[in-house]
Amino acid sequence: PPAAPRMGRVAVDPADAASAVEGLRSLADAPHFPLARDARSALGKLSFGLSDELPSPAPVHMPTPIGPEAPVGKSLEVLSRALLRRKEVEFFYRGIRRQSAEDRHVQPWGLFMQHGHWYLVGHDLNREAKRVFRVDRMENVRANERTPNTPDFQIPDTFRIRDYQHREAWDLPGEEAQRTPVTVDFAFPRSLWADRNEFGDLVESRPDGSALRRLEVRDPDPLLRRLLSMEGQARVADPPELAAEFDRLIRSVLEVYGDA
Repeated sequence: PPAAPRMGRVAVDPADAASAVEGLRSLADAPHFPLARDARSALGKLSFGLSDELPSPAPVHMPTPIGPEAPVGKSLEVLSRALLRRKEVEFFYRGIRRQSAEDRHVQPWGLFMQHGHWYLVGHDLNREAKRVFRVDRMENVRANERTPNTPDFQIPDTFRIRDYQHREAWDLPGEEAQRTPVTVDFAFPRSLWADRNEFGDLVESRPDGSALRRLEVRDPDPLLRRLLSMEGQARVADPPELAAEFDRLIRSVLEVYGDA
């Protein structure tokens, strides 16, 4: 394929330079980021070259590189290369509700990190739908090596990875394509926290300070685990089948940690 055109010289003012350094630092610190070595190299060069122009530069932190032996690191390396080359990927995927891994065939459109986890967005050819996958639930990730210099697909012009960033894990389009309303019963004072953080929409406030709030949820499992961390001050009120699943989750935890 023809070589990519060179960008030439780019003028960077101090404000832009500070933003660039901060962005590179974030990439260099991101766990398992496949281009972390390149980010650290660029960070060092930019910080040194603009040391007199940067406004009060913070010390540059060079984290220890994460080796290719890390499972997530291996998967990310394959995914990032396939994404850049527009090659389809296959992997075994273990959903949080499934006991066995399923073989998935995906066109990778983008990678992003959210709440400490890497996610892949792409077109799931098994489901013929757009899906989000957690990278640490993938096994045996492999890219299509046939016709390596020819892309397998084109990413739609309407796709924007920023549409998936800063969203709660239960609102990412995973296995469930449609949103389901879930009503959560918050005891006082956790109800105050839910109100301050706009955790869903208020349905009912009670005289004792408790409250019912409704959320639109695509994947309920991350939500159930978040509620579990609230130590009994939040429970699922509706729908009944999800309330029963939350009770089963509580019992499974008690079976492991009940004595403690």
